[in-house]
Amino acid sequence: MTYTALPQFQAAVITILRLDDVFMALVTGVFDEVPATPRYPHVIVDDPFETPDRTFGQNGHSCSLTLSIFTQSPSTKKLGAGKGGFGPGLEIAESALALLSDVERAPITIDGHDVVDCDVLSIDCSREADGLTRRIDVTLIALLEDAP
Repeated sequence: MTYTALPQFQAAVITILRLDDVFMALVTGVFDEVPATPRYPHVIVDDPFETPDRTFGQNGHSCSLTLSIFTQSPSTKKLGAGKGGFGPGLEIAESALALLSDVERAPITIDGHDVVDCDVLSIDCSREADGLTRRIDVTLIALLEDAP
């Protein structure tokens, strides 16, 4: 039995995103901390959280983390969509979810654990105080079991 699968889950998510050329063409980087000199758009893997899942005596883990997607544009479009609003960040979110949430077709592999499911818990869009930066927080939840 392992007590936590969170470090392995976070590392797997970062690796999956960084190794996909199509995804990386959309962003300047995927980080697990705020870059010293951020370039936009970028993704920060943030807020990791885990609770044990011991249903029926199994050694399971419920892991969540947030993909914080930051985009920036000087555009002043009134509708807040397209290149000046949340559109670019939502495109990045959709691409990340395509890579991470279909564990049947593209399983997430983590040494010592079987990933049973990975799904979206929430998506939250906001504007930063500078008026130029948009932030999209995509919270994922994954159910893992210790491999036999």
